[in-house]
Amino acid sequence: MSHSAVSHWATTLRGVSRQSWNLLTRDSLPIAQEGVLYHCRLTAARRRNLALQMLNHRRLGYRLPALPHILHVGVTTYCNLSCPACPTGTKALGRPAQHLDFDLYRRTVDELRDVLMLMMFWDWGEPLMHPRVAEMVEYASRHDIMSVISTNGTVANSERHLEALVAAQPSVLIVCVDGADQGTHEKYRAGGGLNKVLDTARRLVRIRERLNLSYPVIEFRTLATRENENQLPELLHMAHDVGADLFAVKSLRPYNYAGTSIDDELVPCKPNITRYVYSESPSEGKRLDFVRRGALDCAKPHHSPTLNSDGNLAFCSYAKQPLEVFGSLDTQSFRSLWKSAFARDIRVRFASQLGSEACVTCYFRDVHKPTILYQVPLRPMPARISIQWPSTAEEFLRSVSPTGIPAEDRQAAGATS
Repeated sequence: MSHSAVSHWATTLRGVSRQSWNLLTRDSLPIAQEGVLYHCRLTAARRRNLALQMLNHRRLGYRLPALPHILHVGVTTYCNLSCPACPTGTKALGRPAQHLDFDLYRRTVDELRDVLMLMMFWDWGEPLMHPRVAEMVEYASRHDIMSVISTNGTVANSERHLEALVAAQPSVLIVCVDGADQGTHEKYRAGGGLNKVLDTARRLVRIRERLNLSYPVIEFRTLATRENENQLPELLHMAHDVGADLFAVKSLRPYNYAGTSIDDELVPCKPNITRYVYSESPSEGKRLDFVRRGALDCAKPHHSPTLNSDGNLAFCSYAKQPLEVFGSLDTQSFRSLWKSAFARDIRVRFASQLGSEACVTCYFRDVHKPTILYQVPLRPMPARISIQWPSTAEEFLRSVSPTGIPAEDRQAAGATS
């Protein structure tokens, strides 16, 4: 940085901590998302917006309308599967099935592209069912916005569609595989074919190699369930076999959008791979921490909102009450909506009341175990991606054995860099 630039930022960041100053004077900022660190480049506009966010939080009670630097994009509410913990699969979402309008999406990115750093392309639907999802990802990549997208691997998997998606270069592409055999996989991914998912993963890797690209990182992800908890070693082997870059295990969110519990059906019996704490086993006891009353430290409404497929801008994916939705981008620009008195007031209310109705059962409202239980890198990561809690294959296999290391101790016992 030049002397004049340093002077400018010293003025802007007056009253902000030295730690924050150190972050903003780097060339990139690591943003954590489900165990992956996205090293997003910092420009002058991004630095200024982040500084405004910090001042807004520390000094102004969220009254200053700093723009988001993360956007969660609800690509679609269509899905070809019926997963039992997904409101689309259980028909509990309460919204019509529809694709996000591409022009609305592009207008939103155009307004935010100078400050956006990371976009997540999924929500309550299968992103690859959107006919223009590759164009969406490419539009983000074109503006140096890092991105992650997740798929069940069973739709839009013609060679042309897969090549377009890889060529769009999302930073990470997650392929969900939840069983080492068809019966186990479809216990959660109801209606999904295991062989088709594995074939999709192989082809994605092959296409990326043919195009000689560093991205996307192909993540082979397993949702830990009662059906597959003893298959995790085999699933790691399958991830290696298809050529994935990363194998990850995520804990199950065991209730649907309407609050119905499925603990006694799908939650693993092994406590080191469950998300919640139980008085006994999940099938016999009660969840001890479903309603969470600790301090809320959530910035989603302030700098990481969700754009729903219907064009509404919401607090987060779980928002469904009127005061958890900022409004519609169908009829107004992002900036006019974000800076409106209504949006400002509900952000201030959220901060002062420590959340809203949807936050009462939010797993993330206080201290919690990471939802990503294990991460095993199978190949070196490209320059702008790193792993938060990596384990070697040997450490992972030891951890998931009957006498394995508890999940809360895995970082100390299994973390390698």
